[in-house]
Amino acid sequence: MSVVLSVALGVIGGLSLKAFYSMVRQVSPRSYTYSASHLERSRGKVAVQYAMFRVLPVFVVSLGIVVTAVRLGLDEAVSLVVCTVLFVLLSSVRSIVGRMAAEGGGSAFHTLLQSISVVVTIVVAYCAYSCSSALAIFVPDPSEFVNAVWTAVFVGVVYCFISDVTRRSSYVGIEERIELVVRDIGGGLWEWARSAAEREGVPWCVIGAVILVEVSERPAWMRYLERLGSGILLNKVMMSFGVTQEQSRVPLSDKEAILRTIGSAKRFLGEKTVSTLKKVAKVRFVDLSSDELQVRRRAFEDVRRFAMSRNPDSRYGDMVSQFAREMNDLGK
Repeated sequence: MSVVLSVALGVIGGLSLKAFYSMVRQVSPRSYTYSASHLERSRGKVAVQYAMFRVLPVFVVSLGIVVTAVRLGLDEAVSLVVCTVLFVLLSSVRSIVGRMAAEGGGSAFHTLLQSISVVVTIVVAYCAYSCSSALAIFVPDPSEFVNAVWTAVFVGVVYCFISDVTRRSSYVGIEERIELVVRDIGGGLWEWARSAAEREGVPWCVIGAVILVEVSERPAWMRYLERLGSGILLNKVMMSFGVTQEQSRVPLSDKEAILRTIGSAKRFLGEKTVSTLKKVAKVRFVDLSSDELQVRRRAFEDVRRFAMSRNPDSRYGDMVSQFAREMNDLGK
């Protein structure tokens, strides 16, 4: 009976952790729509805050599980192992399997990042186990646990309601995002990509949008790790490289990746889409007729399909299409 209760306590802990991170993701989605994105998370204070966000909840829940198990006379090791394994299965492992099952295939770098996340989770859980005796004073007694949980839920609900009503939009506008990306890849490469796209007759807004989305998710330090990881794996695994994240077994330079993206866009986009995007870039949005607006809508739907041919994630397609439209409107 003790083992069953120990397992049950671990299950509660694992599900609580998963529920917490799922709730946060619903409020601030991480993939492609995350307002600050990796670009801002990779800088100074924001990077530290993000690291703490990934570590502290795991530490707190693990500590609570271990201390509560001891106080109830249960097997704390069993409870902690069940909690950790369940959370890892529902988060990192599920993410890896989901990417592998996607139409576009698996991502070796994604698997590497999620594997690192698993290791970090295990290390943090072990640290909580090791510190449980010294920090037990901060964990409520089992008899107070229900009240503590309900208080936390109430505070969380009120906080979410108030923040939803009062917070200003944290969306990063197109001009600010371009500034962040240019700062990451360098103004010279940005202008080179523009010239290369125009030279090949591909609308710059499409290539620029791909760069904006990909670099927002893979800033310079992550692209460096991709190249390093490929070298460690002796270039035997298909990975993504460069500012446009082109798939290759051999590392690609940023310019090589951009040229591949331009080539695939040139083959995919129809002549009508290309001519429409080039034409609209030279006129004011308010000067377009209803028929021209309909043609424009179909053109950006074509851009969305092109994006999803690269990555089946619908959010990716939406963001590339949106950024292409905004760049086109601004003549960027």
